[in-house]
Amino acid sequence: MHSASAVTTVLAMPSPLELADRVERLERRARAQASLLDALAELLAPAARGAAPEAILAMLDTSLPCAVAAVDATDGSILVRDDANSALAFVATAGSIPTQRLRWTYLPSHRGIASWVTANGQAAIVNDVRADERFYPGIDEVHAFHTRTVLAVPVIHGGNVLGVVEVLNKRGNRLFDTSDKRAIEVYAHCIGRTLAHLAAGQDRPAAAQTSRVAVSS
Repeated sequence: MHSASAVTTVLAMPSPLELADRVERLERRARAQASLLDALAELLAPAARGAAPEAILAMLDTSLPCAVAAVDATDGSILVRDDANSALAFVATAGSIPTQRLRWTYLPSHRGIASWVTANGQAAIVNDVRADERFYPGIDEVHAFHTRTVLAVPVIHGGNVLGVVEVLNKRGNRLFDTSDKRAIEVYAHCIGRTLAHLAAGQDRPAAAQTSRVAVSS
């Protein structure tokens, strides 16, 4: 006769499909983390210190998808602070919205979770954006996107908040947690020096000077 605890243990065991899904997810995350380490090594290499803005943007384009995948999310973005315009400007995206559609597009001043993170210098985990008054739906509306969950982390360098890294929509309808936050904080720390080179308008590629388009508020 089986004890009640033994029956409970058997009932709690995941199915073969669930186990396979967990293994696949862990393997995917491990591959993504390895790719992220390679991308960060390039960003932190001595040669990157004097890189031209175009080269820096290319390195961000390479590293951001790795950071997004490392926390098993679908999309992400990097925004740089632009004090001259009191706004945040997208410099890289990963996922369904191509970087070319958002690069140097402004997020309206004091709108959105990213703006809150910049103003407060604190990370934010929002696992139901529609219930959070800080969420700004303008990007979703313009680009036919649906944000469900957000993890946003400030990029701090020299004691100053230079921008924000956002990752969106964890796969499988799962929620972001503190381990995801720690992973993105490491990434944000590593790109701090990189964003310092892009923080000033004069360091931006010439095309950016004429292609800034504010998202409607």
